[in-house]
Amino acid sequence: MSPLLAGLRVVDFSSRLPGPMACSYLGELGATVVKIEDIHHVDPFECGIKNVETSEFPVWYKNINGEKNIIRYDFKNESDQEKIKQLIAGSHVFISSLPEKVEKLIDLDQTTLNALNLPIAKVNVHANIDRTPMHDLNALAQSGALKLYLEDKDSEIVRPPFLPLAGMVFSKQLALEATSCWIKALSEKSFVQTHCYLLDSFVSASKKLQLEGEFSYLHYGAYPSYNIYRLKDHSYLAVAAVEEHFFKSFIEIFDLDIKLEDRFSKSVEVLKKISSTLQTFSSQNAMDLLKNVDICVDVITQ
Repeated sequence: MSPLLAGLRVVDFSSRLPGPMACSYLGELGATVVKIEDIHHVDPFECGIKNVETSEFPVWYKNINGEKNIIRYDFKNESDQEKIKQLIAGSHVFISSLPEKVEKLIDLDQTTLNALNLPIAKVNVHANIDRTPMHDLNALAQSGALKLYLEDKDSEIVRPPFLPLAGMVFSKQLALEATSCWIKALSEKSFVQTHCYLLDSFVSASKKLQLEGEFSYLHYGAYPSYNIYRLKDHSYLAVAAVEEHFFKSFIEIFDLDIKLEDRFSKSVEVLKKISSTLQTFSSQNAMDLLKNVDICVDVITQ
């Protein structure tokens, strides 16, 4: 990415996924990002959940925060509090999920930042407006997004989506809000802050794409031209050959016994024909056939 935010100093006082990921986006755009953690309350993602085997959290922590300067202080120690205050006084943008009483200890509260009379932007991270606890799965459920996910599932136990979709959307919103606050702070030459909420952010994004009533969702595999098919070696083929010329090439390349008009067919038989034929190809066969061919079809290898 272009270093559009070069010279901007960002301090990350958040934890887990949305806040840290938002700060990493600002870093990718050239900002200098410092992540501050309390030695008594380090980011839970750094070592995972205590006594629980979770392989993703430490990896996510490293990937999200690897380019930041991570500093750990004792927030209860007066000497460390002074060091944090000095860092704050020399920075521009703050993303924080700290409790208000902790922010007051380190001069990250609204009154102190406002008194500096400098362009400063601060984004406060919350789960929802009433400040009750919430995880990604709760946001997916309350937004209505899980209803579509569960549409064709009848198991007694259904695994949640692996990727924390609500948190990912929220992190982008936080980065946008932080940048917007900074622009306004520069314009007004003053302190500007906002409060952002996981649930509101995801509801806002998902509502734009959800439909009321009975609809066929292209992006949920309603048609043969946009679906995922298993191959011979249990790898998969992601087919997004929605355009007519792409679907025509898809039929020809894999010698499918279907017609061009079947591109948006709702027939189960069409899906079965495609599936049956594709299961005669290995992932290597498919990759060889698709080499140097751009038809929006990709092999997903195991």
